[in-house]
Amino acid sequence: MSLIECVPNFSEGRDPAVIEAIVAAISNSNGRVLDWSLDASHNRAVITFVADDHDMVAAAFAAIRTARDRIDITAHTGVHPRIGAADVVPFIPLEGSTMDDCVRVARDLADRVGKELRIPVYLYDRAAQRTEYRNLADVRHGGLEALQQTIGSTRPPDAGPSTLHPTAGAVAIGAREFLGAFNVFMGHAAHLPQAQAIAHEIRASNGGLPGLKALGLVVDGQAQVSMNLTDLTTVTLHHAFDVVAAAAGRHGIDVTHSEIIGLVPQRSIELAFADRIKLRDRRDTVSLEQRIAQTRPVDDLTHTADAIASLDFAPASGTASALTAILASSTVRLAANVHAARADSPAAEPMRRVLQSASIVERHLHIAARDDAQAWQGVVQARRMLATTPDALTQRFRAVDAALMGASEVPLRIARLAADVLALAAESAVEGDRVTAPDSWAGATIAHAAVNAALGLVRGNLAMLGDAALAHAPQAAAHALMQRADSLLEQARVAVRHVAG
Repeated sequence: MSLIECVPNFSEGRDPAVIEAIVAAISNSNGRVLDWSLDASHNRAVITFVADDHDMVAAAFAAIRTARDRIDITAHTGVHPRIGAADVVPFIPLEGSTMDDCVRVARDLADRVGKELRIPVYLYDRAAQRTEYRNLADVRHGGLEALQQTIGSTRPPDAGPSTLHPTAGAVAIGAREFLGAFNVFMGHAAHLPQAQAIAHEIRASNGGLPGLKALGLVVDGQAQVSMNLTDLTTVTLHHAFDVVAAAAGRHGIDVTHSEIIGLVPQRSIELAFADRIKLRDRRDTVSLEQRIAQTRPVDDLTHTADAIASLDFAPASGTASALTAILASSTVRLAANVHAARADSPAAEPMRRVLQSASIVERHLHIAARDDAQAWQGVVQARRMLATTPDALTQRFRAVDAALMGASEVPLRIARLAADVLALAAESAVEGDRVTAPDSWAGATIAHAAVNAALGLVRGNLAMLGDAALAHAPQAAAHALMQRADSLLEQARVAVRHVAG
C-alpha cells in the first residue's frame, strides 16, 4: 500500500458542524482522518487525513465539494490570508509513496475540481506547472480580493474557469514535503508590532532561517508569530522557538507558550522537548506516526494495550470494550467450529449459522472500535471553541452536548453488538455439548463484561450533559440492554449446567 497524507485548510473556524461534515465526507471516501482543529480568530480549520494513493483523489475531492456546498467565502472574515472555501490542499508522501505520486494525485484532483466543481485551481510547490506559482505565498498574494482582479489576466488558473466560483472562490492544490505549522505567543495584543518585526527578521525571504515563513498576528487577544517550517531537519521546532524567544527578548517582551497545528513527524517531537518549548496540551498527540497507528485496524494486542493505556485518549475504554466483545465472539466461534467440522454432529447446521452470525458481528465491532477511537475528539474540539460572549458560550455548551451525545452513541452501539455476541454464546451453549460448554460459557461471561463496560461509558458521558433531558432516551436504551444481557447470561448458565450434567 502507498500511503499519502493530505492536510487541507478550510476557511471556516467557527462552526464545528461544517468541519464535521467535511470530516464525514473524507471518511466516507476511504480517507482516515487523523486530526482536525478549528481556529476562530483565523476563521480557519485544518484537517489531517491519510489514504491509499488510489483513494486519495476521491477523498480530497469529497472534502472540497463539501466545502463548496457549506462555506461562502464572500462572507468570510479572519486574519489569515485565503483565496477559497477549500483554501489549500497539499499532499505529502508517506509509507510506500513518492513525491511523484503526490504530484500525480494533485494534478488529477485539480482536473476533477476544475471540470466538475467549476472552481479555478492553482497548482503549487512540487505540483506547480508554472514557475510563478511554485511559492504558495505568491499564489495567495493579496488574498481573494486581489485574485478577483487578476485571475482573468496576470494570474490564470491551471485548471477550471478563469473566474472565481461565486461562493467557493479558488483553491491551491500542491505536493510538498513535511511542513511544520508552529506558533509562538508573546502575551498581550499590544505586542503585535514586535511580533510583526520578529516575523520579518526570521523569515527566509529576508535572510532569516532557511525554509521558514512567518507572519505576526493577533490570535485570541495575544500577539503571535505564526510560522511554517518547510524543512524540519534543517530548522527544527526548538531551533525556531529559540530564535523567536531571543528576538522577543531583544524587543523587551517574553514568550508565553507555543502550539503545533496539525501533526508532525515523531522525530520533530523527539528533537523539541515539550518543556523546552513550553508546549501546551501535551497529552493530545501531535505525532503523525502515532495517530496513523491509532487509526489502523487493531491486530497487535501488545501495541493496542499500550495505546489504550496512553494519555492520548484514543483508543480508550470504548475500544477496549469492543475488543473484549471480539474476543468473546472468538471463543463462541471456537465452540461452533468444533461441531461445524463434524458431519455427524446434530449441532453442525445450527453451529454454522452461529459462525456466520459471529463473523458479521465481529466486523461491526472492528468498525465500532475504530469509531470510538475518534468519537471523543468531537468533545475535545467542542470544548476548545472560543467563548468570549454569552451567545458564544451558549453555542459552545450546545456543541459540547451534541458531541457528548455522539460520543455516547458509539459505546451504546458496542454494547448492542456485545449483547448480540452474548446471544450467540447462549445459543452455542444450548446447541453444544460438555466438550464445548466451557468455551460457550467463556464467551458469555466475557461478552457480558463488555456490555457492562460499554454501558458504563455511556452513563459517564450522559452524566456530563448540560441538558439532562437529552439523556432520557439513551439511558432507557442502556437499561434495556443491561436487562437483556443479564437474561442471556442466565440462559447460558442454565444451558451449560444442563450439558455438564
